Amino acid sequence: MFPQAMAMSEKALLLEPSNPDAWAALAFAAGAHGDYPKCIEAGQQAIKLSPKNGSAWTTLGSCYGQSNQPHEAIPPL
Repeated sequence: MFPQAMAMSEKALLLEPSNPDAWAALAFAAGAHGDYPKCIEAGQQAIKLSPKNGSAWTTLGSCYGQSNQPHEAIPPL
């Protein structure tokens, strides 16, 4: 399920690379799939485009925590 969600998010980003919701969706799907580097990269991009996106901040913080980078997780959470 999550690989499909990642593929759909990536396809959406090909059409509209500045869509923060697509970046946030990719971050969530990547994190749920255990691809924390991709989750972090996508989460950072989502926040860069939409700094008040609470879901992206939460996902990013979670992925930092899951990837043993708790010092990075504190600001997003």
